[in-house]
Amino acid sequence: MAPKPLLICLVAEKSSPGKRLNPVVNQVKSASMNISFNNGIVISTKGISNLGGGISEWGTNRNNNNFTSAILKPFIIKQSCDFRLFSGTVKHSVSNIYTTIMYGLDTSDNPVTTCPGEPFYYKVTWTGPNGNAYSHIAAY
Repeated sequence: MAPKPLLICLVAEKSSPGKRLNPVVNQVKSASMNISFNNGIVISTKGISNLGGGISEWGTNRNNNNFTSAILKPFIIKQSCDFRLFSGTVKHSVSNIYTTIMYGLDTSDNPVTTCPGEPFYYKVTWTGPNGNAYSHIAAY
């Protein structure tokens, strides 16, 4: 599936003496990415295919096994958080083995709602072919 063309939209108002300017609204948007400039820069990206939810990468690895990487929740990067990855979830699948990585957590494994003064955390959950799951939380 070919990506849709990129749309760039710029809107501004002229000012006059004594009149306050309304904010300039800027947006860059495509089928899989959105960048807004309303309250600082916010970048959001998701997969390019709807097969299995947000497929961003797929193919065959060096062991001849098919794999996919799907963005389940868009990756969001915010200027207000020093351009750090604020949130997002990706799932990698190969040979009945699944790894899900959730970004933008606090130390208690809860999604953050504001930029923390401390590091963000991510959680990796690995599920093997027999269904056993293992998790690990770390800072980034």
